[in-house]
Amino acid sequence: MPTDFRVSYSHLSKFVVSRGDFVKKGDLIAYSGNSGLSSGPHLHYEVRFIGRPLNPKPFVDWSVDNFDTIFKSIRGIQWESLVGKIESRVSHQLQRSSQKVVQSKDISK
Repeated sequence: MPTDFRVSYSHLSKFVVSRGDFVKKGDLIAYSGNSGLSSGPHLHYEVRFIGRPLNPKPFVDWSVDNFDTIFKSIRGIQWESLVGKIESRVSHQLQRSSQKVVQSKDISK
């Protein structure tokens, strides 16, 4: 489900995860590197929405404990619409998962 959010991690020497992998805060995703004209190893972290750069700090600070703060920190995004799309997709996936469980139980009888 495309959301038009893009995150970039640049100047890294080696990625540990692949595009599309699910990660959680604190997971190792890559090793710091030194590329381009940089003067030392570092991470360039960028968040964009529909091509527009956003301040990445609220995303770095975001957690379960302050979940709703990002909706106030990052303006110019129709959060209600985005959240509705995500809820719909999650609901659809849960329905499909339940159907698969029922089907596999029927097959094993």
